[in-house]
Amino acid sequence: MSDVVLVALIGGTVTVVTSILSRLGNKKYLDKIAEGTKLGLENDIVIFDALRRNKINGESEIQERKMNEYFLHTTTESFYRKCK
Repeated sequence: MSDVVLVALIGGTVTVVTSILSRLGNKKYLDKIAEGTKLGLENDIVIFDALRRNKINGESEIQERKMNEYFLHTTTESFYRKCK
């Protein structure tokens, strides 16, 4: 499966899940999904740019930091919510 098809499938899946959550009225989860999707798409842009230029630049490290912060924050927030 090509990268473009995979990105399209992921985008379509997120759109379906987002629409279901918006109908349920849970804006907090919807915002987290939107934030994660945005980070994923930014990550794809950085990766494809690095592959196209055949080199890794400073954007890769910045993107990695952003992804790590997002996942650490989301995991921590989810853990505390379940413990309440």
